[in-house]
Amino acid sequence: MSYEYKFSSKAAGDNTGIFARLTQKRDELLAAGRRVYNLYIGTPDFPTPEHIVRAVSEAAAKAENFKYALTDLPELGEALTAYYQKRYGVKLEKDEFTSVNGSQDGIGHLGLALCDPEDVVLLPDPGYPVFSAGVKLAGATIYYYKLRAENKFLPNLAEIPEEVLQKTRYILTSYPSNPCGAAAPREMYEELIGYAKKYNFYIVNDNAYSDIIFDGREGYSFRVRKRLVSNFSRCPNRLTPPEREFHLPSATGISLTPSRPFGRSMTSECSCPSNTARLRR
Repeated sequence: MSYEYKFSSKAAGDNTGIFARLTQKRDELLAAGRRVYNLYIGTPDFPTPEHIVRAVSEAAAKAENFKYALTDLPELGEALTAYYQKRYGVKLEKDEFTSVNGSQDGIGHLGLALCDPEDVVLLPDPGYPVFSAGVKLAGATIYYYKLRAENKFLPNLAEIPEEVLQKTRYILTSYPSNPCGAAAPREMYEELIGYAKKYNFYIVNDNAYSDIIFDGREGYSFRVRKRLVSNFSRCPNRLTPPEREFHLPSATGISLTPSRPFGRSMTSECSCPSNTARLRR
């Protein structure tokens, strides 16, 4: 008797990831003796600071660190609350953050947590590949809004059809933008919050590059008082790991403050119209 092994319809409908395809192309070129300049993925190519290497080595020598980590250590929560107090002037409560296995893992599964099959998710085009992963797994519909040079690579919300907005579960933005490099002005966030309140959808802001901003421009991000969930991704080359936040707030009582032009932490956030929200950086 022969058996036919088949993937689920969701898995079978997914294509090979762009980074896998680029890696394959790179390997083919190298095998052909070509010189390749690898610019397609942001893997650090500088040495990890010595004190981080030392701390990881010392931790690896302790037997208690090889047990299953079912909950976060209290020290992680203390470090997070201290960080937010210092950076944002906001006191986080213990139930306002959580950890995931890397920020891509968190964003990739966000659609499963928020979406039903009848929902629509607004994603940028162009945009980072992981944005669509959870949406596809949830069986929701993706509507791509275009980022055009004539609109300074900002979303043109007015051109999104009314019937799409009525079904929208969340919109995902990413500023400073990857790959366009645009920095969103204060007015864009205010307009976006207005749409979120009107149509009752979440705002997910992948703010991973908020501290990499030049030429005197300012970057902004959401900062919320209620129902905040955040996650830290791991990066061995940084003292303070790149950080992403998923905010589940409202869009009232807004205040915006500009981001610092340089820093150690990268943030990404998600916000929803419910109680009290602030745009803060």
